[in-house]
Amino acid sequence: MAKKVILFFLPLLFCLFLTGCWGKRETDETAYVLALDLDEGEKDKIKITLQVANPQAAAGGGGGGAPSGGSGEKPFIVASIEAPSVIGGLNLLNSTASRELSLMHNKVIIYSSELAREGIAEYLAPLVRYRELRRTNFVFVSRGKAGEFLQENIPSLESIPSKFFEQMYRSVGFTGFIPRVQLHHFYENTKSKASQPIATLVDINHEVKQEKEKRGKEEGKSSAVSGGPEAENKNPDGGVTEDRPHEGHYLAGEIPRGGVNPAELMGTAVFRSDRMVGEIDGEETRLMLMLRGEFRRGFLTIQDPAAKDRIIVLDLRQPVSPQVKVELADERPRVTVTVALEAEFLSIQSGTNYERPELKKEIESEISKYVGEHAGKLIEKSQREFKSDIFGFGQFAKHLVSTWAEWENLNWPELYPEAEVDLQVHTRIRRTGLLVKMTPVGGGK
Repeated sequence: MAKKVILFFLPLLFCLFLTGCWGKRETDETAYVLALDLDEGEKDKIKITLQVANPQAAAGGGGGGAPSGGSGEKPFIVASIEAPSVIGGLNLLNSTASRELSLMHNKVIIYSSELAREGIAEYLAPLVRYRELRRTNFVFVSRGKAGEFLQENIPSLESIPSKFFEQMYRSVGFTGFIPRVQLHHFYENTKSKASQPIATLVDINHEVKQEKEKRGKEEGKSSAVSGGPEAENKNPDGGVTEDRPHEGHYLAGEIPRGGVNPAELMGTAVFRSDRMVGEIDGEETRLMLMLRGEFRRGFLTIQDPAAKDRIIVLDLRQPVSPQVKVELADERPRVTVTVALEAEFLSIQSGTNYERPELKKEIESEISKYVGEHAGKLIEKSQREFKSDIFGFGQFAKHLVSTWAEWENLNWPELYPEAEVDLQVHTRIRRTGLLVKMTPVGGGK
């Protein structure tokens, strides 16, 4: 009987030691930060810019409504301050705000390229250590001022900018023009000897910004949408130009387009440890993702082998991750990479019946040739110019050693630039869309 009484009261005793809501913060006492920008300071070491949610404006814009929520206010407030450290700057900003700043719902961390090229280790570690900041935050590098990117980024289809960032990252699955990089993986790669960090490249398209300001002056508002500047190298015949044959050869801020939001995400910032060493455009980013096994789907444009002034557009997919094998011969690594791709016809401008088995093999060969040649150039660029293993080949080199001390002595970051990389690409066209046979316009044979 005594045992039953003890078992009954024991859980009640434990309840006395449970923590209460001593650290609670009411919603109307908290200012939620959506994005955090870091630039070089002019009066102090670093300039911190925050994008803070404006609940009064965002409340009326839910469910895909207008960003201003019908009140004429922006759905966010931008505040900036200069300070000697990131955490110190946040604390200093708290002294100017009526609500306590919280990073619990922060979505992105943006470093300016100017800051990133000098090294961001001292601005990265405090954020990783800070309890409120989640490691699922996206990491961006702005080609211009990071603060300007936050100020000008006003999504036209989303009620709040944080939703814009989430939706933009969905495009990784069907374009591949940007990598999906979160704080945890970025931080781990700055310390890794097997792979190097990368980050999403962002910037403001100043031509779109100027067009928007011009429309605002002419029409008294900035919400009208009109055609933007034409690409200087656009081929009026709809074919492939020699200098920019593919739609992904742009960096953030350079896309020839129109619209009301000048913010762009395109390309990748390449790092060696914590220091940015270069940029690659959207097309190169897709090739990088293929070699990393992170490419899912994207449209590929190639020249028609039978008509050089015409193009073929395909829906390209990567069904399985690449096979990577690393060997060491005469103290020089040899990396063998095998990439498998699947494609589907979307457009054949010349009208040639490439659906025929013998002609389909020709297009499969053209796709493999294109990916192989351009990915090979990217690998060489990473070795000669960046000296950075952005593909993670080092992860497959660990079997060469048996202890951690041997792995450190191997020093893969120093070996990678000297590695011999053998790339093989195999493509199979599995589908032809909703047409099984292509015929020229007019019913020709």
